[in-house]
Amino acid sequence: DDSSISITGGIINENVKLRENAPANITCDKNSEIFNGLIELPLAGKGTETDPYLLENLNDLVLFRNSVNSGNTYEDKYVKLTNNIDFTGYTEMNVNYQGNNVAEATFRPIGDYSCGASFKGIFDGGNNTISNIYINGWDINYCWGKYGSAGLFGTVDGATVKNLTVSGFEIQVEGGDVAAIAGHAIGNCIFENITVTDHGNGVVIGE
Repeated sequence: DDSSISITGGIINENVKLRENAPANITCDKNSEIFNGLIELPLAGKGTETDPYLLENLNDLVLFRNSVNSGNTYEDKYVKLTNNIDFTGYTEMNVNYQGNNVAEATFRPIGDYSCGASFKGIFDGGNNTISNIYINGWDINYCWGKYGSAGLFGTVDGATVKNLTVSGFEIQVEGGDVAAIAGHAIGNCIFENITVTDHGNGVVIGE
């Protein structure tokens, strides 16, 4: 029972839950494999108020982002950042506006508008700082009239984000809602004890 899976073509319509601390690396190709399940976090914690999911480094934050963007909203779940995170030197693979896979410095937002994802839980920054986030809309296909919401969080829905500093945030996008914390906020969201410094875009929420 190593809680690992292997996908070769086909369609999965069931949720996939991996054992705590098991590796979670699922790659989807728009022309072949289609993954319709939820990627659950291989992180410490249970997602409760007293035992939240813990994001200890940049890799954990990216895993959390991937999980949300796979459709896991984390509604009523607690997530906590335990350390400062610096995006300096960060790159990831994305499909750009030309349909090509490119490795760029762009960070795809948590709750990616382009796949209809949103975060509905409670994110506690633990009074830590996330610095030097860069988002280029062309690199993630938010361009040429394609509307998108971008920030650390693309879309939050009834969520709480608190005790967090974002420093050195920059985004370039044609159209859409942009801000350092959340590009788009739906419903009764709470933003508490938030600090944004050295930014070139909207401060907390875009819309």
